[in-house]
Amino acid sequence: KKGKDADFIKAIHADWTGALPATAFYSKDGKQLSFHQRVVPLKDLTAEAGRLLKKIDQENAKKENE
Repeated sequence: KKGKDADFIKAIHADWTGALPATAFYSKDGKQLSFHQRVVPLKDLTAEAGRLLKKIDQENAKKENE
């Protein structure tokens, strides 16, 4: 391990304390779409993933129509 934990933690999310569990969703280009520092039930994660994917699809469709 190299570097300080704080540098890694802040690189993941500015408000993250480093506590676990932590969950983040990222776009394929590396943009963080969502972050949770708590236990999130699977059904909630699944629903959020669906919402994020729908939003991405809508944004891509809008770009294609421009």
